[in-house]
Amino acid sequence: MMQKGKTKLGKIHSLNYRLEHHEVSWMSMAYELKRTEELIYFDIIRTWDQIKIERLTGNYKPCVAAPDKVYFLIIGLAIENLLKCIFLNRHPEIINEAKIDDKRFKSHNLINIACDDLKLKLNKDEKFLCDLGTKAIKWFGRYPMPLKQSETFIAIETNKSEIHLAFHQFFERLVTITKGKPVEI
Repeated sequence: MMQKGKTKLGKIHSLNYRLEHHEVSWMSMAYELKRTEELIYFDIIRTWDQIKIERLTGNYKPCVAAPDKVYFLIIGLAIENLLKCIFLNRHPEIINEAKIDDKRFKSHNLINIACDDLKLKLNKDEKFLCDLGTKAIKWFGRYPMPLKQSETFIAIETNKSEIHLAFHQFFERLVTITKGKPVEI
């Protein structure tokens, strides 16, 4: 239940959106997530550079780990927002009686959304990002560990600089696909 009134932290407002104006909402959130990815990326680079310097000078001190899992989660959510924006643009009929009425839309499997639902041709890096995003949304957004002994957890070995560049290229490609041209927000 939402608390009414204002506290020293602020006030939460309830807003109703018109679903036929969905594009600006999905795109705005995708861009906000992209900006967050940039901030986290530069923090990760700074942290690893600091560790390298400390190791070279013999002054290494254990520090808080870089926010890798959150970084991958943000990438996954940004891609998901763009894919769902494209999906809604191509299938406005799923907005039915003032709600989005399609089971496929509730999926967080980015490869299925991109390849099966949207029929996008993904290159190897884009498939990797979608797979990484799907796993990050499941594991890093909700659960820090598997809920069943039989489920597998993921460990990721990546090159952050390459991921950062590939993500930005894929992001811009998806923005272009959204309406055939970049969308101004």
